[in-house]
Amino acid sequence: MQQMKRPSGIVTISILWLIGSILSVDVGLVVVSLDLKALPHLSDLNMNEWFRFGVPAELILGAFIVALAVIQFFTVYGLLARKAWSYKMGLTVLTLSIIIWSAYSALCAFAPSSLGLATPQYLLGVGLSIAWLAIVWSYLRKANVQQYLRDIPVSLPTI
Repeated sequence: MQQMKRPSGIVTISILWLIGSILSVDVGLVVVSLDLKALPHLSDLNMNEWFRFGVPAELILGAFIVALAVIQFFTVYGLLARKAWSYKMGLTVLTLSIIIWSAYSALCAFAPSSLGLATPQYLLGVGLSIAWLAIVWSYLRKANVQQYLRDIPVSLPTI
């Protein structure tokens, strides 16, 4: 039986995902660290009321960012090691990242304007996640890629 050649896009996607994972771990740990330091101060009556909800919510989102980044490391391994589960895991991680970025954008959008959190940069994260999902989804659905990953579904939904 002849060994199938790895599609070049698998390597490109894996490298970009690895870089994204490293950045996500960094961002997530910074968010979690800052929010853990802020938690004891939430009972301060002089603190803006938004923080009582915003800090714990941001802490949870930061923890999800770190968890997804760790799962993304496994996805990179799976793609490069030709594991069938990497296809579904990759699409799941991308979908969840869209949800996380959307929640983070909404959280910041409802912050008081004096805090300066309602900036378009968070919406950029949502947009980039959606674009990346579309690119990866369309690539991973190619017959040669699915055959390489040993995951050939009977029928795939079209986008």
